[in-house]
Amino acid sequence: MCPDDSQICFCLFLCSSSSCSFEKMISGMYLGEIVRLLLVRLTENQLLFGGRTSEALLTPDAFETKFMSEIEE
Repeated sequence: MCPDDSQICFCLFLCSSSSCSFEKMISGMYLGEIVRLLLVRLTENQLLFGGRTSEALLTPDAFETKFMSEIEE
């Protein structure tokens, strides 16, 4: 189940100050999961993939951060 938008925003802005440098260094570890959650939300709202999700998209931690670089290329 995808968290609501406020939870996603909280994840994105949790460490927006310079006092969270360690969290910022490891944030790449979680970026793929944040993107996956956003993709699920967009799909559930019929804005992506014709509203059809897949088992892979609904699987936690299935979207690795490195996939974003591969998509860009």
